[in-house]
Amino acid sequence: MASEIEESAVLDFVQGGTVWLKWDAARRLMAARQMQAAAARPEFQSAFNELGGICAQGHGTDQLLAIALVVRISELVKGELKVAAAEVLSKALTNQPDPFWTISDTKEVPTEAKPSEIRENIALALTHASGSWVIQYVIEALAREDKSARCRLELCRQLVLREPQLSRWIEMLNAQPWSEIWKTESSDRAGRLRDLAGAMTITMRSTRTAIAVDENTGPALATLMQKLLLVSPRLPRPPRLADACLATVELLDEILATEFTLIADPESYAPLAVLSRWWQSSSYPAQLSEALVSIARKLTSAIRLRARLGQRSETLSLRLRQALGSESAAADALASIAQSETGLDPAIEDWLCGRERESSSTSAAVGSLLSEFAGHGIAGSVAPLLLDCTEAMEAAARSNDLNAASELRRLCGRIQSLAVELKLGVIGRPGEMTEFNSAVHRTLDGSIPSEPMVRIIRPIVIQRHADGSQEVVERAVVGQ
Repeated sequence: MASEIEESAVLDFVQGGTVWLKWDAARRLMAARQMQAAAARPEFQSAFNELGGICAQGHGTDQLLAIALVVRISELVKGELKVAAAEVLSKALTNQPDPFWTISDTKEVPTEAKPSEIRENIALALTHASGSWVIQYVIEALAREDKSARCRLELCRQLVLREPQLSRWIEMLNAQPWSEIWKTESSDRAGRLRDLAGAMTITMRSTRTAIAVDENTGPALATLMQKLLLVSPRLPRPPRLADACLATVELLDEILATEFTLIADPESYAPLAVLSRWWQSSSYPAQLSEALVSIARKLTSAIRLRARLGQRSETLSLRLRQALGSESAAADALASIAQSETGLDPAIEDWLCGRERESSSTSAAVGSLLSEFAGHGIAGSVAPLLLDCTEAMEAAARSNDLNAASELRRLCGRIQSLAVELKLGVIGRPGEMTEFNSAVHRTLDGSIPSEPMVRIIRPIVIQRHADGSQEVVERAVVGQ
């Protein structure tokens, strides 16, 4: 019986003048599990080559169906025919085929074939594609895929092979003509966001070492959320909004887990601002709140690390409020950091606890007295003079008064000689950006900057010791 089915199906495959007839014959061979046996026959191989010709020279749906059939056959056979299939696809896909995402109706495909499976097979075929067209083609296919999870995952896999930066994927998705896409497809925008985020999350988990994320990834994801979904406080929330938010949070968590340095970057959490705005009039759904626990833990760790370095970050604390969905919960979390840490800068501890201290005239006088006492050392006296000298030299370089410039250089030369004797050195240049550290930086008014990154106004002066160590004699003056 199997032999009769094989003979009939092989004959139909060989004699089939259209890709539709070849599809039907191949389907019968697959159902009877006779494809491998048929592939060994010379007449089948000859007809397969004809199918390859349709892949390379065909157009429209016929070409797409031929490509999908070649992929389907190649998955079921071994040996020479499998090698030939790869060669056929490589040749056919040097040029861009018609959009395969248009295959969505069962009337457009052979009997018992499913449009989603056709699209999945063509996505697999793109492994053999080459040319500058491929990435944009894959991105558009990913943006427009509205049913097949397998197709989305395969398209993501194709992107991994060609573009390792996840931020570039998302930026290219942001550039898609979404208003045009919604005109031709169902407007389940929340579902599309959920599906795209889910596909990227699964891809990252399975190919973590092949995908790179950077400081642009979080902001790009926030933009994608707003490109796909329009949520207004005056209108009912879209169906499946909670599912879309949950998938987005899981993707964000995966992004942060992939690149540890992003945990302390407030902009990496940009999607949280979108979530907070979408749910501003009510609490987060329970499942979404549970997913955000991991994000909140990362934010708390970043704020704790900043606090230990004598830094504060208003933006990170804002992100924590957005993650927890509650200002009081965020205040409790910040206070908990202050209570569990010892040796924090008093100003940082006050910030974490939400306290504001008023300076008294007594404390100012004591501070001034101590400052004068500390300045009695020679090094401490020469350090600010060295900075004055550095600034003066820069001004002299711009001066047109040659006599004054010459006298200034002579005076500064003596000060610099004294600094060399005392082993003093200047580190940094005005205008440079650096991370605030209360041990080596200070602001003009003595406050802790609201953000970690600060601009140097006046550099640091350090003193080097004989044992190779060094100490800060004059802290740098910095500002935002």
